[in-house]
Amino acid sequence: MTTHSLPEENAVAKFLEKIPFAEKTKEGWIKTIRADGLSEELVETIREKLAKLPLLEKQDPEARGREQAEYGNLIRLWRIAKNKNQFHTHR
Repeated sequence: MTTHSLPEENAVAKFLEKIPFAEKTKEGWIKTIRADGLSEELVETIREKLAKLPLLEKQDPEARGREQAEYGNLIRLWRIAKNKNQFHTHR
């Protein structure tokens, strides 16, 4: 089922494209995001995998922390966008 995807979901998909996960895993996540949107379960799965991802050769050790921070910010923005309709006032 195709849903209207939020720009924040597209940003998460673009973020995943640049992270060195296994191609099959990464493609599966991106297809799921584009087809069904993000879910809290997928967000948590990706966060756990990102935390366990080893550093690449010649990669700055702080780079993994920056990637985790960027992912956290993207997810925070996604949650805000997803829930913004709950904060409308009806006058």
